[in-house]
Amino acid sequence: MKQRVFFILALVFALFAAGAVYLYLESLQKEMKADLDYTTILVAGDYIPPQTVVVEDMISRREIPLSQIRDDIIQEKDAILGTTTKMPLYPGEPFLEQKVAIPGEVKSGLSYCISPEKRAVTVAVNEVVGVGNMVLPGDQVDIVAVLEKKGEESSGNFATLCIQNIRVLAVGQELSANKTAIQANTVTLEVTPAEAQKLVLADEKGSIRLLLRGAAESGKVNIPSFYLNYFN
Repeated sequence: MKQRVFFILALVFALFAAGAVYLYLESLQKEMKADLDYTTILVAGDYIPPQTVVVEDMISRREIPLSQIRDDIIQEKDAILGTTTKMPLYPGEPFLEQKVAIPGEVKSGLSYCISPEKRAVTVAVNEVVGVGNMVLPGDQVDIVAVLEKKGEESSGNFATLCIQNIRVLAVGQELSANKTAIQANTVTLEVTPAEAQKLVLADEKGSIRLLLRGAAESGKVNIPSFYLNYFN
């Protein structure tokens, strides 16, 4: 009776061992087959420095085994074009999600949100200047500056619409509009260098107000400055 039990146990263990060997060999066979099967991916054609916008002539193609495909490899050209490198890419290196920043992607930091040829400038605001704390990242605003004019014959203040249709990059430390209102003491705006000169001077020598634009409005208006003469 004992010999029969030992025989059955030995047979069960043998079946388990055979099954394990079969699964291992099958897995090994799949890996070998994957190494024999190649696919084409998009890679850096040359050295690409960090902080560089990727254009088409920087992209090349390379064949790699299917077993080397990673989930974070970007394989669509349209998804690569226009991205900005966060770190250097070397010839033949694939475009990985963590190595490039998508335009406007806030998780990569403020510098990756700024459009080409633009700059970020921060101004102080309060509830009145910031349109009741209702200005949010991504909104478009105009800037009205109130300045003083002094002269022997006339003195007064004038208001001028000095900059129009500029994008709000951040409100305080918030880079994304995940709230309906943000209480903050600063607003960061995206401007050209010439607009930055106007804005900084107006903020230093006078006062400014933000004018919140409608979401669908993108045009500009042409109106004269409003002058208030103290002697009239």
